[in-house]
Amino acid sequence: MYLWCALATPVPLALFVPIGLVALGQGISQPGAQSAAFGVRPDVAGSAAGIMGFVQWLVAAAASQLVGMSQDGTVWPVIHFVTFFSVLSLIFYVLARWSEAREQGTSSEPEGRS
Repeated sequence: MYLWCALATPVPLALFVPIGLVALGQGISQPGAQSAAFGVRPDVAGSAAGIMGFVQWLVAAAASQLVGMSQDGTVWPVIHFVTFFSVLSLIFYVLARWSEAREQGTSSEPEGRS
């Protein structure tokens, strides 16, 4: 999206095609993420579902407000926010994988050893 708008005249397709791909990726990954979140403590799955839904709507509302306040008549504020949240998502993914690998590394020790 960034390159398309930087190298060519920004058109609606330059915004909607990449955002559509992001939405497709979210639709594919969201069910697995929710299952993983609920599977940690199945006894509080309802609370986890509520918190996940609330946080999603909270971030969406805040991002919408910030994008609206930063509009200058171009597509660049939207591109900057999409890039920011994409990088933030990548950072959280890497941290989650690192934490999971670290947890598996410590849990593989035989029990009873000190």
